[in-house]
Amino acid sequence: VGVSGNAGGDAVPDLHGKETEHRDARWSEHELLLDAPILVLPTALRACAVSTEGRVVAYYTTPEKAPVEPQHKVDVRFGEVARLTGYSLGQREVRVGEHLDLTLYWEALVPFDQNFQVFTHLFDGEIIGQHDGAPECGVMPTTRWEPGQIIVDPHPIAVNADAPAGSAQLLIGMYNLVTLQRLTESTTGRDAIYLTDVIVGE
Repeated sequence: VGVSGNAGGDAVPDLHGKETEHRDARWSEHELLLDAPILVLPTALRACAVSTEGRVVAYYTTPEKAPVEPQHKVDVRFGEVARLTGYSLGQREVRVGEHLDLTLYWEALVPFDQNFQVFTHLFDGEIIGQHDGAPECGVMPTTRWEPGQIIVDPHPIAVNADAPAGSAQLLIGMYNLVTLQRLTESTTGRDAIYLTDVIVGE
């Protein structure tokens, strides 16, 4: 962390490991100083950015430390290319304007030759919350998947500010980034998979 100064007047390290002097003796009375810390994050961190009411919020995760076993196991095959092995939920109740933390666990069955997006919807007759994006916050597109690989894929689902209170279905699926055509589940032909119900509060 690099800072422009500190209250005690001591030397503080900058980003290059050197020390800089910014003692309070140099401050004038009533002077306003801009203190802009710079945070250097480990490269292992992954960010999912979502927008709420004009604000962009970044959610950071560490996939290599994420639980290998999901909270809820499923076995849903999308054709012969991918299998959803389970999911985890941060909470089952969420308020309007908040985010539902969903993590999907995918297994690659064969190499992908095209990129597919993952969609996650809260649905009560219409979509009242969603998060779409390439797997693992955009850093693991499907063309990078290798057969047998498990992909831990977090999705912060933004609940619409005008979403009505009540129960909503949590639906997920995958679609081609270019054609927007969805992959279908192998046995039923469904292109949106129901996971569970979520309670939306006011």
